[in-house]
Amino acid sequence: MSTPQPSFRPAAVDDVAALTALKRRAYEGYIALTGVAPMPFDADYGRLVAEAIVWLLAGPDGAPIGALVLQPASDHLLIYSVAVDPAEQGKGHGRRLMNLAEDEARRLGLDEIRLYTNERFTRNRAMYRRLGYEQTRVEQLADRRVVHMTKRLA
Repeated sequence: MSTPQPSFRPAAVDDVAALTALKRRAYEGYIALTGVAPMPFDADYGRLVAEAIVWLLAGPDGAPIGALVLQPASDHLLIYSVAVDPAEQGKGHGRRLMNLAEDEARRLGLDEIRLYTNERFTRNRAMYRRLGYEQTRVEQLADRRVVHMTKRLA
């Protein structure tokens, strides 16, 4: 008998606590690397579920093992956050979430996706480059350097 595969579903208000916990687990390891919490770490996921496009990657038991937060603009789709539970990393879930972002951009009639990440997250930046994202600029904030990346969809 085969193991049920994770499935995507839109996040609902009832998912906010589990989504917040997932994001904290996914991002807490980066705090030691940079000395500051990644921007999505302390986000108001109740507000994001209400105002953005939030997809969950649910495991066989329905609990979220990954999440994608998208913010559409008139000329692009911003990936505000993509996260996979540390216990589920290395199984292709991040790539599945990134593919979903592309599907959503196309559904919305947008041919550009943007994201940003901390300059010190070299593994993430390398993954984004492998997926076709190009660095467009580096922004110096008070407590970090943010790398902005863009991908044009065919």
